[in-house]
Amino acid sequence: MQSIISLCSGIGGLDLAVEKFFDTQVIAHSEINPHALEVMEHRFPDSVSLGDLKSCNLRNFEADILCAGFPCKPVSVANVPDKRIGQDHEQWVFDDIIKLMKTMPALPKGVVLENVQGLQSHNSGETLRHVLRETTKLGYHTAWGVVWARDAGAPHRRARIFLLSYLADSDWKRPQRQGSKPELGKGSKETETTWGRYLGAIKRWENIIGRPPPRADKDMGLNPAFAEWLMGFDEGWVTDIIKSRTQSIDLLGNAVCPQQGLLALQLLQDRFQ
Repeated sequence: MQSIISLCSGIGGLDLAVEKFFDTQVIAHSEINPHALEVMEHRFPDSVSLGDLKSCNLRNFEADILCAGFPCKPVSVANVPDKRIGQDHEQWVFDDIIKLMKTMPALPKGVVLENVQGLQSHNSGETLRHVLRETTKLGYHTAWGVVWARDAGAPHRRARIFLLSYLADSDWKRPQRQGSKPELGKGSKETETTWGRYLGAIKRWENIIGRPPPRADKDMGLNPAFAEWLMGFDEGWVTDIIKSRTQSIDLLGNAVCPQQGLLALQLLQDRFQ
């Protein structure tokens, strides 16, 4: 069984995609949000919690893959107050990830990174070029691109950039492209009668993830269980653990849609074949 080290883990959306694509499992994770950490500890009980990646080291860890959905705030177009200050932002941790990788006994054979689409345009593309330069210096070849959640069948847009890197001199057998486009069924009767013009999108996602949607609203607000469904997580992945609606929605809003991540890996892997 291959192994993953997960950094900036969130609630494990990217980890789920990487586990499935590489047929592997998470052995260690780093997350500082206490609510996200609670989810990680429940959903990945055999994984070691590393704490803050800025203060830990990986001298005692070897892994085949390292993945990180590192914070988007430094490069997000939605981050108006901080004016997308990029590498000068306190939450810019990519360079900390590179430093942490250098503490490992051996570099991972593969690296998977995720961020918002704004990473590719920030500072006229220089911030993305910095990411590519630093991974290249470590000996990696990288393929990258933007994939939308709707490309994976989700009923929302959510554009994200994904990067897949392999050590140039590694003889590691990389996975072949897997998965196929799901066939669309009729959906449940409830789905057919409550979604109006959104019926097609809802029905498609219902058939992809294998269960009908819960109510979209709850107590005059967004139902966290519906947000969980929209993001493609198993029922109760967050909501069985985090009972606060605000905290649940915040975690899900910052998460990686697992199906989107899996599609990105499949598409990027094609460039290495």
